[in-house]
Amino acid sequence: MPRAGQLDWGSDVDAAGLALLQDVSVEEILLRGKFDLEHILSATASAQADKRFQQLLQQHVAPRVQNGAQVMLQLQQQVNILPTGCSSLDDLLKGGLREGHMIELTGEPASGKSQACLLAAVTTAARGERVEWLDTSTFFNAHHAAAFYHALPASPHKLPLEACLDAIRVHPVQDALDALSILEAVMLQEQESRAARGPQPRQGRVGRLSLIVVDSVSALMGPVLGSGQYGYGQALLTSLGHTLKQAATSLSVVCLNTNGVVGGRQSGPRPALGETWRVQPQIRLQLHREEGQRRWATLLASTISPSGGRAWFQLTPTGPQTCAVPSGSL
Repeated sequence: MPRAGQLDWGSDVDAAGLALLQDVSVEEILLRGKFDLEHILSATASAQADKRFQQLLQQHVAPRVQNGAQVMLQLQQQVNILPTGCSSLDDLLKGGLREGHMIELTGEPASGKSQACLLAAVTTAARGERVEWLDTSTFFNAHHAAAFYHALPASPHKLPLEACLDAIRVHPVQDALDALSILEAVMLQEQESRAARGPQPRQGRVGRLSLIVVDSVSALMGPVLGSGQYGYGQALLTSLGHTLKQAATSLSVVCLNTNGVVGGRQSGPRPALGETWRVQPQIRLQLHREEGQRRWATLLASTISPSGGRAWFQLTPTGPQTCAVPSGSL
């Protein structure tokens, strides 16, 4: 175990006390035989230091047993959730996009996948958090992003439009190898940036990378898988899924990607890219077209809630917006 002076005592022990604690081991504090905090520190400081010492032990040496309610409360306080900007989708996702997860929006063309990603990106950037957008189809458009931004609710924490757009970095992507190279560079750059900044409070997320968007995976992998290079394509597909999940967990960000669908009228549409890709995203929503601009989303898979839930929204010039549930659709 480390010396007592090497622990993070915070403000409970002053510089003089830390100097005295440099020669004391954690074992000696635990045994209380050879050493006692009161032998060195004043009574007031000793009480505060003892409480802090117990907290340090719980965190680093012997975490205390917690029940389910305590674990849930801890997750709610520690896990960052990014709102999508559409309340019905947020409700379906139990609050929004959870950090540490790879989330997929799958659906037929014009079902609203890219619009939902753009709204989530603008909503995140308006909070001061950074977004990396890997664009395979040149969908990202600053004018559309500005329209989505102006429709967001007013907030004292909402960044100005220019700062919001600056927080979204767009990478044109040509193929899967290009995407992998960009993802690895983003991960390395963010890790170095966080190491230089040092530990930050969880509420201080301004300027921090929170969302990575890949629009779309099927556009990247379809040409490779359809060219007869099946083994090579499957290896690339697995590598891309692994890299996205690694980025999500190691950086505590959300990796949001879009995918197409395959299948006919008899079997119904299902996510493209086959079984190798099916197990990659931890959360998957399938978007469906309705008459006009109305759309609905089905929760196909999730690690945090039962599948099968639905959410209704409509496509507008200012992004996907919640709409009334059609009669007979429940």
